[in-house]
Order: sequence, then structure tokens, then C-alpha cells
Amino acid sequence: MARSKSLARTHAAATRQLAMATPSVVQELTRLEKDLGGRRTLLSLLALAPLTPDLRYILGLLGDPAHDHRSLASICADGNILPGDLLKHLGAAALHKGQVLARQRIGESIPAVVDDVMRRAAPFEEACPDCMVDGQSTGRVTPEPTAANPNPAPEPCPSCKGSLRILYMPTLDRQRMAIDMAGLIDRGGGGISILNQNLNLGTAASGGQGALEQLQTLTDQILYGDAPLDPVEAEVLPAAPDSASVPDPSPSQPPE
Repeated sequence: MARSKSLARTHAAATRQLAMATPSVVQELTRLEKDLGGRRTLLSLLALAPLTPDLRYILGLLGDPAHDHRSLASICADGNILPGDLLKHLGAAALHKGQVLARQRIGESIPAVVDDVMRRAAPFEEACPDCMVDGQSTGRVTPEPTAANPNPAPEPCPSCKGSLRILYMPTLDRQRMAIDMAGLIDRGGGGISILNQNLNLGTAASGGQGALEQLQTLTDQILYGDAPLDPVEAEVLPAAPDSASVPDPSPSQPPE
């Protein structure tokens, strides 16, 4: 059994080497290596991929100057990696690299975003956009020409009234966002959390009671303490009749 498996692996490796040695595969992998920027760039990119034993072996060959004359196809054949597997490794490495760079940019931009959110969470002023000329507010606007007034004169801006700035009031959603970012709101709800914890403890103590039984057990503990209530014997008496609802047993007298 072991000998047959060893022969099968040897045959698979020989088949793979023959497939990698075909001129078309050698040409495509050589073009890929060139498009990526050369062997050193290929080596640095593959180093970011999740390393397998075969990929580690290939990285060692690619980094050894003694193998610079060899084609990428022959090196991959020695490492038992097919062209499709090589492309998967390169794709994973490129994705990891892109995610790291993207997160770095996001991290660098977060302070500016936070500053803008906090600034707009309170009343704030900005330059009036309606009378802006060349990036600066002028406080005056020129109406559109009409037949009656073909050359209108500039007049005070109706938006900022000539003050050059406009006061904006924050929206409630933006204020909630700022408060949430500051961590000033306990969204867990202290009372609800305590109630859930008590219910969970009641479930563990009651051996898997239903929701109503858990609520009854919790209510009894709150009203009477943790000690179980002893049953009280009592005589059950019939309810007293309601005089308003029981008819008069005496016969009714006809009206005189």
C-alpha cells in the first residue's frame, strides 16, 4: 500500500513537471512575472500570501540568486505548484496587501472625520455658498438680467444678509452620533440587563423552566426572598352570595 502511494505521488509529480515544461506554460508564466515587475517584485508579493510548505520552498528558490536563470515555470514545477495554484497565491497576497493599505488610509482619515462630526454636532458657521466668488463669500449677489433691468446692480445676499457667513443648526441625528461616539449612552440598558441576568440565573436554578415559570420564580424571590414559601393549610369556604344578584325568595305582591 505504501509503495503504491509513493509511486502515485512520483507519477503525479512527473506529470506536473511535464505540464509545467510546455512552451505555452513557460511563456505565460514568464509574461506574468514581467507584468508584475520582475522576480523581486514577485518574490515580495508571494511573501504576503498564506505560506504553505510548497510555497515556502518556491520562495527559497526565487530568493536564491543561483536560480535567477531558471524560468518561473520550472521553479513552480520543483515546488509542486501548478499555474492555477500560483495565481491563487498571488491573488490572496494582493488582496491582503490591498486590505492593509486600505485600512491604513481609513485609519489616517478617521481623526478628520471625527473632527468634522463633532464640529457639526453643535451650531456652526460656514462661508455663505450663495455669494461665493472664486472660493470666497462677497456678501453681495447680482440678479439675473431682465428686459426691464438689463444691467442689474449687485445687492446684499439674501442668504447671509451681507454677513458673509451662515449659521447652521445641527440635526438631531448628528448630535446622537456625536454622543454615541463619546460613549455617553448605555445602549445595553442597566435595568434590562439586570433583568436578563436574573432570568438566566432563574433558568439555571430551575432546571430549564419556561418563560412564565421563570418570571413567577423571579417575582416570588423579589417579594418573599430566596427561601421557598411553606404551604399554608386553610379551609375553603363557599363564597357569600351577592345580595344584589340573588332574587328575593318571597313572592311578589301585585301592585294595589
